[in-house]
Amino acid sequence: MDYLVTAADGKEYGPVTIDQLRDWVGQDRIRPDTTLKNFHTGQMMLASAVPGLFGPSAPPPVTDWSQPPQVYPRNYQQVARPVDSGVGVFIGVLIRSGLGILLFFALHGIGLIVTGYGLFYAIRSMSRGHKFGIASVVVASLAFIAVLIGWIIRLQSGEGL
Repeated sequence: MDYLVTAADGKEYGPVTIDQLRDWVGQDRIRPDTTLKNFHTGQMMLASAVPGLFGPSAPPPVTDWSQPPQVYPRNYQQVARPVDSGVGVFIGVLIRSGLGILLFFALHGIGLIVTGYGLFYAIRSMSRGHKFGIASVVVASLAFIAVLIGWIIRLQSGEGL
């Protein structure tokens, strides 16, 4: 089983195996009150809850959260990328939505496809928990609805494809 280790600086390191965790316990990089996250399920836990990590003589976990956690040594290597805030995704949705509206006027059917892709991209970003996920869905939905209404008007006026 693999784990992500949350350091004192708030960054996640890993994924690491149970053997690597044991090595880090021996180097005093991980203490019983260190927060771990199961890499596969996302379940958060204290390191003291991992069976066999500290042995029977481990000190009880610190429950006083008013004190900051320990600082990790400077040679503690970061191997995981920082969590994406979603700004790039939001900008991508804005570009796809605007491009879809412009292409509706120039190439007709391509505009509907591009705005549909923008909506798909926005829904995917929201499901991944990006900071601007909901705003992305709103923008992409409005663009898709605008192009769809444009198609309805175009078909009713007899312009067709």
